[in-house]
Amino acid sequence: MFLDFSLNEIKQKIAQSILRFPWVILIITLCTVFSWILIYDPKIFEDYKNMTKILSCLFLGIPFSIGLTLLKETSFKSIFKFQLDVLGLLLGVLTVVFFVLPDAESSKFVYKLVQLAFIAHLFVSLAPFLRISKNENLDFWSYNYFLLFRILKANVYALTFWIGLALAIVTVNLLFKTNFTKAFGYLAIFVTVIFQTWFFVAGIPENIRTLNINFKYPNELRIFTQFALVPITVVYLIILYAYSLKILIQWNLPSGHIGWLVSSISILGAFTLLLIHPLRQSPEHKWINMFWKYYFVLILPLLGLLLWALSIRIYSYGITESRFVLMMCGLTLAALSLYFILNKHENIKWIPFSLFFISLLTVAGPLDATRISFNSQFKRFKDLVAKNNINSLDAIKNMTSLDANNLSSKIYYLRKSNLEKFESYIDENFTWLKLAQDKSLAVPDRKLIEILLDELSRNHPADIYSGRRQYTALENKSKEPFSTAEAKEFFILNLTSHSNKKTIININSIEWSVELVGDQVGFNNTKTEEIFSISFEELFNLALKEKNKPGYNIFDTLPKENTSYQFAFKGLKGTLILNSLNFIIDNDDRKIQELNGILLIRSYE
Repeated sequence: MFLDFSLNEIKQKIAQSILRFPWVILIITLCTVFSWILIYDPKIFEDYKNMTKILSCLFLGIPFSIGLTLLKETSFKSIFKFQLDVLGLLLGVLTVVFFVLPDAESSKFVYKLVQLAFIAHLFVSLAPFLRISKNENLDFWSYNYFLLFRILKANVYALTFWIGLALAIVTVNLLFKTNFTKAFGYLAIFVTVIFQTWFFVAGIPENIRTLNINFKYPNELRIFTQFALVPITVVYLIILYAYSLKILIQWNLPSGHIGWLVSSISILGAFTLLLIHPLRQSPEHKWINMFWKYYFVLILPLLGLLLWALSIRIYSYGITESRFVLMMCGLTLAALSLYFILNKHENIKWIPFSLFFISLLTVAGPLDATRISFNSQFKRFKDLVAKNNINSLDAIKNMTSLDANNLSSKIYYLRKSNLEKFESYIDENFTWLKLAQDKSLAVPDRKLIEILLDELSRNHPADIYSGRRQYTALENKSKEPFSTAEAKEFFILNLTSHSNKKTIININSIEWSVELVGDQVGFNNTKTEEIFSISFEELFNLALKEKNKPGYNIFDTLPKENTSYQFAFKGLKGTLILNSLNFIIDNDDRKIQELNGILLIRSYE
């Protein structure tokens, strides 16, 4: 406790905290001083562009310095006075952090900052237990339980402290007609940085291993997990399994939101399991051991669904930071699930440690999520340029609507991701733009990226800048069942225009290549080269009429009459039943992007 002491005891506790955590105290002091200066005059550092990075590094230094101090106490003895070895490690870590963080103006700054903050706090959770040892589950659990509730207590005390003093400032302003508006900012920084951090570290026992002495599991925590967290986790598992069943029945592609839902429920479930872990062997709470046992088995198919959905989108659209993070998260959680299923003597420390390790791998270096995402989208940009042979204004004019839109979106993404590198590439490879552009529209010293975007918008205005939806996604929401009993054969079709790989099906031992061609699905006999197709012209015309109406209230459900298509070619007869259809609505360029459906073959010669 901190506020339960007498004044002398508080002074003693403060002195002990300074001696034990000198670099933590130094950093929170620097953070407070710099923040106060910025509140006093926000323009004082405006000429120094790295000030935001430096201040961010200092704030990240708070959890890193706490973790390094605890690591020193549990893993090695300090050989220097005033913990100079800890200071050396801290300076090294903050130097790396400074160079990992992009410029504050970069769109990736906040993303990297959050990732580094996550790593820093996981480091505090793991620091005293980096050494692998047996029978440490209760020690590790007790330490992290202490951290969690110490932080909550610090927040409650700090909030109470701030509200009380903020009301005092309001009272002074009202009674004495003063205008101490900046005092609220000064107070907020002092309470959240100085008071809250000092309160937190002052309560950390010097011997972490003593936290489980006379251990008694809090009954309030058991009630919270048993009657709140566990039911919520089970409900979401049921929902996701119901959605998975829907996908299997309709054979649709998973929703783009499935990745975040599965990863969130996986982390929530893991957090719930960590909270109730000490009660696993309790004969009074057998349900906990059952929940632990089956949770990791049940989450594996959902993680498979997540990885499948991500693989399809990465294959079709390339890697982005969110897709890469979800992919790594899914693989990590799958590995953890297998570990806890197969290992009878599991160590719960591997849950936070695996997240810490994978976050560390992806924050910088060859697995840096930002770097990989940029390279993936950059390659797709260059492929589009090569595909359309863009070396003149005529090439831009002759581009299809889809390619023009894709090229434009890639430019916006790459410019936001790494402006300097992308601008350098454009300046080296698109010099012809300066000479080829319309002289009446030329602006001196205009960047080539802007000229390229301008030419794309002039030649494809409806697709890039019209503000109208270019893509239409229609789904078969009909509840009328269809039967496969009369079909001799049936095939699940998942076709995409982004793939160069052809779909091959065997009908009566004859190979047919199936692919999307404009507004049709084409079937090509690979032996005789005979071709037939199923056209969706009527559906495109209907969608185009809706698009041109005022307000553009395009439907998102397949009309009942357009959910199935009969076809006959020589002796081959059947039906294509659509589950979903994504396509471009455009007079000049009608193109199906993705088709999901079932092909029923009713007769053949």
